[in-house]
Amino acid sequence: DGAGALVTGTLGGVYRYRPPQPLRLLGRLGGQASGGAVLVSPSTMVAVVGSRALVAFDMRRGVARRLYTAPLGQALEGPPSMDQKSGQVIVTTTAGILIGLGPRGNVLRQLVLDPVQPRSPSVVGRRRGSFPRKQRLTALPLLLGSRGRIAFARPTGRMGVVEDERITASGGVGCMRLDALALLPVANDRAFLACRGGALILYSSRGEAQGQ
Repeated sequence: DGAGALVTGTLGGVYRYRPPQPLRLLGRLGGQASGGAVLVSPSTMVAVVGSRALVAFDMRRGVARRLYTAPLGQALEGPPSMDQKSGQVIVTTTAGILIGLGPRGNVLRQLVLDPVQPRSPSVVGRRRGSFPRKQRLTALPLLLGSRGRIAFARPTGRMGVVEDERITASGGVGCMRLDALALLPVANDRAFLACRGGALILYSSRGEAQGQ
């Protein structure tokens, strides 16, 4: 944010930090921002709050308003993204659906990124006398290119690129289920997918994937 930074807190507070001035509270989102927030204009940030609400926060007025609510039975995945080419706010759901929203929260596009629904969360450990702890099925943040291309990596292991209304999937080359660690941009609209098991996968916008 120019000479400073905008910060979202774990209790939903939005702060501006411009050193040497102290942290300043601008207002509250109404809940914790899942994965952080994205600036959609010099005065507005958008965040997924809770599991079903996409909230727009006016930094000048310190006011939050609900922009979009997820359909029943689905949850939104944060953080959202801003498509500079179309001006849409892009958010995904746990059902693998990409949603493009206009400035008033109107749905402009919906695409199914992953037709395979993830199974129930797997048990990753338990203590004696306690319930099992479960690992959340979360997708990596979307990676948006300068020409409107969107790279994605889903918890099921499926990865690919969205260009206009067409989805090009990797054809089975990707991380194992729940093994994706980071999706990073490289030159010429390509992306690196890093897996927790140590694999690196280079993916191009033409649907070609190379692993090592």
